[in-house]
Amino acid sequence: MTTKQFIAKFISENRNLSVATVDQKGRPAVRVFQVMKVDEDRLYFATTTEKVVYKQMKMNPNIEVLAYANNVSVRVKGKVSFNLATEIKREIFDSNKILKFLYKTFDNNILTYFSLDLTEGEVFDLNHMPPKREFL
Repeated sequence: MTTKQFIAKFISENRNLSVATVDQKGRPAVRVFQVMKVDEDRLYFATTTEKVVYKQMKMNPNIEVLAYANNVSVRVKGKVSFNLATEIKREIFDSNKILKFLYKTFDNNILTYFSLDLTEGEVFDLNHMPPKREFL
């Protein structure tokens, strides 16, 4: 299994991620997101245009995400993209109960979707001595 495949599998099994953005004063801002979809090349998320995190990502699209479980941490960083295909947005919406509960349709004016490419990241595994570290 490649490092990229491991990262995609690990995140799909550990969907609650810490997401770091940068606020308007250049300070880090971290919150928990649930990844909505994972494929071999990309992570997909949903948020609303009313949230501070959306405004931060529009101002500075560079983010880093962190997943952790069983002494293994996985980090992925890069620039988010808000340009998702309609089919992907619909799939994310249809497969998530909370989105369906909160919003009537997948393409309303408040709900927005973004992705992060799996091109830069790291796996740090403390289950080995010395710890195992791999990079994308």
